[in-house]
Amino acid sequence: MYCGILAHDHDKKYYKYGTRHATCGAHLSRELKGLHELYKIEWADKFRKFYTGINDYKNKTKVCAPEKLLEFENIYDELLTEGDAVLFGMPPKSFGYKELRPILKRLREYKDSYMLFIRDYAAPFTNN
Repeated sequence: MYCGILAHDHDKKYYKYGTRHATCGAHLSRELKGLHELYKIEWADKFRKFYTGINDYKNKTKVCAPEKLLEFENIYDELLTEGDAVLFGMPPKSFGYKELRPILKRLREYKDSYMLFIRDYAAPFTNN
């Protein structure tokens, strides 16, 4: 069994290997950018800026202070709630609905993988 941190782009087959997964922030950033640019979903740009901002913080520090990590975790959850509100306000067959819905679900279900890079500095932000 693989014992290290496996960084990948959320291809589900990789979750069969090991127990520590760092989902690629660059892939997520591109998806969110697409949601914003193609479907005009402002929430996606807000989440992308927040998420890449966490990486900027990581690049300037040697460790994430516990209070800062808690702040990041709380903002992450608040932004997911905002994203749910955006989704709820969209008609189910509207432009962008079917693209936003799975991203919100994935961000919620795999939060540990998306946040591993800031919880453990050995985990990379990207697998690129």
